Amino acid sequence: MTTLGDRLRSERMRFKLNQTDFASIGGVGKNMQYKYEQNKGVPDATYLIKLSNFGVNINWVLLGSLNPEEEKNALTPLMALGIDNKELIGIPLYVIKEEGNRNERPELVYFPRSWFIKNQLPSMDVVVVVNQGDAMSPHIKDNDWVLADTQRKNVGNGGAIVFRLGHCVLVNNLQPQGNVLLVSGFNRIFQPYTLDVSSTEIDFEIVGRVITSLNKW
Repeated sequence: MTTLGDRLRSERMRFKLNQTDFASIGGVGKNMQYKYEQNKGVPDATYLIKLSNFGVNINWVLLGSLNPEEEKNALTPLMALGIDNKELIGIPLYVIKEEGNRNERPELVYFPRSWFIKNQLPSMDVVVVVNQGDAMSPHIKDNDWVLADTQRKNVGNGGAIVFRLGHCVLVNNLQPQGNVLLVSGFNRIFQPYTLDVSSTEIDFEIVGRVITSLNKW
């Protein structure tokens, strides 16, 4: 059975990169890359996200499986996969469900548990969301991954909110103004607009309040 370090080295070799160049992609030094490949250190979320953005198969690196269905859904509990759930934690990836598929369990994105502890972040009732749009740039950019607390859906007070508008998942500031919501952002180019969420013609859902952008770490 291969180790995480073995699989990480295999992915590096697939891209035909030496340890120095591969390490720079992940934002670490060559010595740290060596430790990861020798199983003498556990990669953190920042490193894994950067490699994932480059094209590294992070699900395989973490889970050790190339089974397409397993990789697509990541449904089996960590212990059933032979992974110590003290080391990794699976956070659901928020996706827009198609009609008729409401009962499907969510895909999980796995992170080192220590990352949540180190940054004092909650891990319950949290989802990973891929932001669409650059309204919140430079703080949250297009395609950035963010963590959202699904138990905190109150708008206002300047907090960034993840919401779904039709088939788009967006991060914006939402401020109540009478019977509508004012949608605004940090990007000066972005023009604020209002949403009448009481209208039956608008397919709108608040996912939760942003906890952090994963690219921040």
